[in-house]
Amino acid sequence: MNPTAVFFLIAFGIPWIGWSVIAVAGDHLTVLQRTMLFYTGDACSIAGVVATYVQGGTTGLKQLWQRCRQLQAPPWLWLFMIVVPLAIALASVQVWGLEPGHVVGSPSLLAFFTTPALFRSLLSGPLGEEVGWRGFLLPKLLTKFSPLVASVVLGVIWGFWHLPLYIHSIFATVPGATGFILTTICYSIIMTMLYNYSRGSVFIAVAFHWFANTIPNAVFHMYGNVYWPLVANQIIVGYCIVTLIVVLVFGKELRREARAAPAIA
Repeated sequence: MNPTAVFFLIAFGIPWIGWSVIAVAGDHLTVLQRTMLFYTGDACSIAGVVATYVQGGTTGLKQLWQRCRQLQAPPWLWLFMIVVPLAIALASVQVWGLEPGHVVGSPSLLAFFTTPALFRSLLSGPLGEEVGWRGFLLPKLLTKFSPLVASVVLGVIWGFWHLPLYIHSIFATVPGATGFILTTICYSIIMTMLYNYSRGSVFIAVAFHWFANTIPNAVFHMYGNVYWPLVANQIIVGYCIVTLIVVLVFGKELRREARAAPAIA
């Protein structure tokens, strides 16, 4: 069996069935049914585990597990993962507030730390996806492409993977779909840089994915009257700027020739 084919079959097959039911059934589903179908997206990480086993057997699984608990990374990398989402969110809110008719509310630090679903979100995208994307697929792509090309390819795949889930919202318009795909490409390039400087750590990928999802939501909740759709364009621009800086600073490493995934001692 081809491990890459197995990965895509599971990673796309199960979520797309679950999310398509949500898209078609809509309001006819109960809250429990919608929640269960939403979490079919966690099949992406399951796909990473299964494909890794098909490719490398128990040895491959042991290596994957080591990468999942690989915490070692330069201190600046941890600072980067926290500061970048925070800075982009704060700047986006302030830029939005400069536009006519927009008023930014008074910030509340208590609201920042009591954001609904702050920890629950860890179970979906971060843990539910990253064993697949950065655990299996990125190392696979890095054996064929440079890190920059691999990042763009993965970013496009990652973006369109969400299609059935956001078919009536983000993907309902060309600008919405374009902005979302551009964002996943930016995330992907940034996460490949993090991957390279953490010896292929899946833990780091999970951490950044969680920070990138939850810190902006916490910032918006802190101000009380701001939420994602209002500042989506500012967020996209922010990540494009950061990604450009990453490419300029780490360009040599991102353009190197394809090679195998980093070995874990």
